[in-house]
Amino acid sequence: MTTATELARAALHRLAALGLPPTPENFQRFYAEAGSGREAVPVPVPVAPPPHTTSASEARELMAAVRRFAEQLAEATGSLALDIDQHNEQLRQSVSSLADAITEPQLGTLLSGVLEITSTMQSTVQASHVELLRTREEIEQLKVELQQSREWMLQDPLTGMQNRRGMDDMLGREVARARRSGAALSVAMLDLDKFKTVNDTYGHHAGDRVLVHMADITRSVLRESDVVVRYGGEEFLLILPDTDINGARFMLDRLQLVVQKTPLIHEGRRIAVAFSAGLAQLRLDDNSASLVIRADRAMLQAKAEGRNRVLVAEN
Repeated sequence: MTTATELARAALHRLAALGLPPTPENFQRFYAEAGSGREAVPVPVPVAPPPHTTSASEARELMAAVRRFAEQLAEATGSLALDIDQHNEQLRQSVSSLADAITEPQLGTLLSGVLEITSTMQSTVQASHVELLRTREEIEQLKVELQQSREWMLQDPLTGMQNRRGMDDMLGREVARARRSGAALSVAMLDLDKFKTVNDTYGHHAGDRVLVHMADITRSVLRESDVVVRYGGEEFLLILPDTDINGARFMLDRLQLVVQKTPLIHEGRRIAVAFSAGLAQLRLDDNSASLVIRADRAMLQAKAEGRNRVLVAEN
């Protein structure tokens, strides 16, 4: 024989499956049709429930079933606070209707606890929702600050170029991309000629201006896809994707010509700028480190041979 609790539980589960609110009319209809064995039609038509009495244990189980239903309903919706707020009054009416069918006075008190639980759930969810929104905003702000900090860590503060730390990530990605696609990749190591003389003659402020001047000219000559790195004190590394050694040599010769024709004017004095450079193209046996080393050796050789020139690394 089916108990009143089982009928109530079946009615509540059916309401949850159909997404209907637990109004007294809906609950009574599904309760009645659960007892008759017929499938309920999801139309909120008021039907008088059959007379019955409920024991204390059955009422407690019924209260637990209502509580589980409220939890399932909250979980099924995307916005807990809004959903509970909309159905709180309907749940209140349902519990009142159920309480009328219970003969023992204390059971009404037990069932009224459902209302308190629902109200508490609503307040808790609303507070949690506000706190989650605040936490999400703080996390988003933290992400922005971390990204800015990371960019600052990878950037040379004087010239605005990538620094050595940024170069490691950038060059590693370009080497991997060249390996996958079979595209050419070249790098150039530049070193400003007689930079110490500039510092000794004009001061370190003039030396800083020379570095910024060189960085600006280099960026204006290179393509958007190329990367300029401040490798050391007066050393710059150029990463040239999709560029073979001939294309790299053409680009460096053009850069050298522009630099020679664009001296720095510092405090009314003309400061000539020149550089020596070494070029290397990625080989099958290269990695990021060996590619830079070969370009660096070619640059040192260019300096040894008289400066203000570009040499290609031996293959």
